[in-house]
Amino acid sequence: MTDPPLSHLLALARAFGVEPSYLVDGTGEVLTGGEIARALSDNTIREIALGYARLPRQERGSSWA
Repeated sequence: MTDPPLSHLLALARAFGVEPSYLVDGTGEVLTGGEIARALSDNTIREIALGYARLPRQERGSSWA
């Protein structure tokens, strides 16, 4: 699997209301689509992420975006 295009990562960052750098791990490498897909394939993680993304920015807490 190839890495997703930057436009896809930017769209994900917008959808989840986070800075694009949030999708970059500590080494500065962009997370691959496969890594994101594996994480989001877990129903609990997906529901948490979607619930968080739906919250207004002011309700998300200071440690997250």
